[in-house]
Amino acid sequence: MHPLRIHRSTLLLALLVALILLPFILPYIDVFRPEGESESLEDLMLKAVYHGNESATRLQAVPEEQPPELGELASQAAGVGDALQKQVDALPPSKLGETLSKAAETYAVLARGASHTYLAADNLARSLRGVEEALNLLQECRIEEALEKYREARPGLQVASKELAEALKILEEGDPENLLSGNHTQVYLRLRDAVNETLTMLEELDRLFSMVEANADGLRSLCAGVGLSAQQLRGVISMLENLNPGNAGKYAYEEAQFLSMVQGMLGSAQGQEGQAQQGGGSGQTPQGGSQTGTSPQEQGSGGSGAGYGTPPSDD
Repeated sequence: MHPLRIHRSTLLLALLVALILLPFILPYIDVFRPEGESESLEDLMLKAVYHGNESATRLQAVPEEQPPELGELASQAAGVGDALQKQVDALPPSKLGETLSKAAETYAVLARGASHTYLAADNLARSLRGVEEALNLLQECRIEEALEKYREARPGLQVASKELAEALKILEEGDPENLLSGNHTQVYLRLRDAVNETLTMLEELDRLFSMVEANADGLRSLCAGVGLSAQQLRGVISMLENLNPGNAGKYAYEEAQFLSMVQGMLGSAQGQEGQAQQGGGSGQTPQGGSQTGTSPQEQGSGGSGAGYGTPPSDD
């Protein structure tokens, strides 16, 4: 269910509660304003919810074309958080004031988390296009070009990851149950989930390209149809076993396709090596040792769970 939709029964219950509490809350929300403040507490709370929802939408939309005002939105959200905190600090001590203070502090947390999320989306909008190109190059077995393209995108991705980590830290400090509406709670949770999922995606992508870089020689050999050394074989198998496309978010399919291609090439190479070893007894071993002689275009796609033989010893 969309976070801004509510069932009719929920709406009726919320209206009833609001009518009961309205005479007690209005003096604090509509009338009380610290000196120099031009916006009511209610206005600021609603702005915090807007930024929480909007920043989650922008984050989930990258790398689609993003309007240029993300930096301005980040500043606005941060300003809302600061203004809310000022009003919290100025609230008079009372039972109702304490309840309202907890709510306002949580709205301030939501606004600050949204600010960092906007900044992350701004960096991702400029960087994820490069990641998409790098993933496509991997599937074409153009390993060095893919790595170079990812290196170009990495600085922006690192900034985005830092902003997302800060947003998640802030959001985890708040209690969404303190918010004054179930809809607002859903916005808070939506933003927190979007931040967490995007951070996980970026970590998986960085793990993928780090392991591709560490096993570049072995992958180039597979793509060229050349046999692997025992060390290269162990490295490629370890890469296949330690990556999880399910963590790659919107790029899960591309990562899974690449790993499936590598798995298929590896299985074919091992099969041909076994045939060469069997033919060795009748003088049919190919010159030069274990060479696959098969181009990546001729390989079938491997499936998850395909078995691998024990890599031979380097001795």
